[in-house]
Amino acid sequence: MKDLEHFFNPKSILIIGASRKEFTFNSTILKNLLEIFYRGKIYIVNPNASEILGVKSYAALEELPEIPELAVIVLGKQVVEIVEKLGKFGVKYIAIQSELKTGVMI
Repeated sequence: MKDLEHFFNPKSILIIGASRKEFTFNSTILKNLLEIFYRGKIYIVNPNASEILGVKSYAALEELPEIPELAVIVLGKQVVEIVEKLGKFGVKYIAIQSELKTGVMI
């Protein structure tokens, strides 16, 4: 399990697609992390928000102050492109909660 330590117990989490809309999966992930008092750093990439639930939101991946250990993608579009970009950025662990409509398998 040591190889999966960063996946199950990350020191930092990036959420791509977090939303301000209540009662959506996109907002529930962040809300749950805050409610369980997650001790690591939480980053959000959403170009349409400056903050969500009190957590600063970055407009682009390149603006993050560090490479997060785990990225969670909660978008329905551009998943393949986002995964490729995260890999180039240096993110090693990615969780996807999304619908792939491109016909591409990951």
